[in-house]
Amino acid sequence: MVVCLCLGVAAIGRRDVVRHRRWMTRAYALAIAAGTQPLTLVPTLFAPANLQEVAYMLGMSAGWVINIAIAEWFLRRMPSHPSSASAALASERQSISQTAF
Repeated sequence: MVVCLCLGVAAIGRRDVVRHRRWMTRAYALAIAAGTQPLTLVPTLFAPANLQEVAYMLGMSAGWVINIAIAEWFLRRMPSHPSSASAALASERQSISQTAF
């Protein structure tokens, strides 16, 4: 999650809003895995005693994998370019900054 946050901050520093949003979506998906993990840990209650540790590890990992898979699915469905409204706003800001000086 820290890597995703750092890459998101670096992207916004370059004014790359699209990549910033994508990295921050991934970071958010990993952060909310704490809410998914209780659901994925329920099956571990039924694991044999000698497999409890392995089942717990798989349940914890499943929470992260499910969330990041859904985030990636969502991101792949989104357009990879800014909307025309965002592009128009950026163009307007650029023209204002050029006329101000």
